[in-house]
Amino acid sequence: MPGFDNSAVVGTTPPISLEPDQQPKKKSNKLLFIIIILLVLAGVGFGTYYLLTYTDLLNKNTKVTIETKELEFNVGDTLPSDIDKFATITGTDSRNCNLDNKSVDMTKAGNYQFTIKCGESLKVGKVSVVDNAELVVETKSVYKIKTDTVDVKEFISNIDNDVNYEFVDENAINTILTGTYDAYPVIKDVKIKATATSGKTAEVDGKIVLLKDPIKGFYICDTNEEEVSSSSAKMTTTYHLAISGENNDFSKIAKAVYKFKYSDKEEYNRLKEEYNTNNKLTVNSITGNPVFDDANSTITFDNELDSDKLIKDNGEANMENYRTISNYYKNELKYNCRYEKSGE
Repeated sequence: MPGFDNSAVVGTTPPISLEPDQQPKKKSNKLLFIIIILLVLAGVGFGTYYLLTYTDLLNKNTKVTIETKELEFNVGDTLPSDIDKFATITGTDSRNCNLDNKSVDMTKAGNYQFTIKCGESLKVGKVSVVDNAELVVETKSVYKIKTDTVDVKEFISNIDNDVNYEFVDENAINTILTGTYDAYPVIKDVKIKATATSGKTAEVDGKIVLLKDPIKGFYICDTNEEEVSSSSAKMTTTYHLAISGENNDFSKIAKAVYKFKYSDKEEYNRLKEEYNTNNKLTVNSITGNPVFDDANSTITFDNELDSDKLIKDNGEANMENYRTISNYYKNELKYNCRYEKSGE
């Protein structure tokens, strides 16, 4: 047959010619397509969730309810900023709502209002700020001679205009001032009642010191500065010794001012916090109600001294009058001393 007499053609399969666009598709392209589809679906799903959860755009008829909570804080607490602390909100996410608590004053006891607004829904809540701290009244000694008069506020070292002070027994004060005594000074306790406008009360003891003669002045001596063991503080002591009478006698009235200056601010702040918690502080065996100077990191105690112990410790001969006191404190102890008239 024509065309079949060529042996070279018999049994031969002609080659298949493929154009570039006819090449088989790779599996990696298919996988990439599937991943893209999944990412698109995930994005749509998240967007739908966000709209439903955070914007309520797909359900305008959702009812929003706001149930405010009963809140009470102590004076000095930090007011929370988290809206969920103030109310339970349903029908929308709390992040869609606004809290206004600017009227709450955490420094003063009282009842305050706050508002929460979620779209068209508005609710007013109340916050109570209470003062649970005890009424602290600090007293000081009052020095008088017979026939003097005395006011109750003379005994108060931290007078508060929102507190009323009164003697528990007014007659007891008059009896002390008009009594007859064999020796002076006469030291008596008097009870004082303090009542704050908040309703808090406290009863404290004041101390009246009755003198034979008025105090003419004080012999004042400063000690040298010394290191305080196991502390960053340096300590100085200032003695105040009362002088009275025609012979400038020691009137057996004395106090010491102890000053501690700290180079370690953290130590100073720790002691201040300790005092704020306990209303008492002891530093280097000195106990009392100190005054804090934040600018200079200084703690100062102003404590009365037991005059009998002072005389015993220093020697009776050294504590008779201005002359003997001056010789002992200035010349022997080498303190820096000066005399100040009473009232200066």
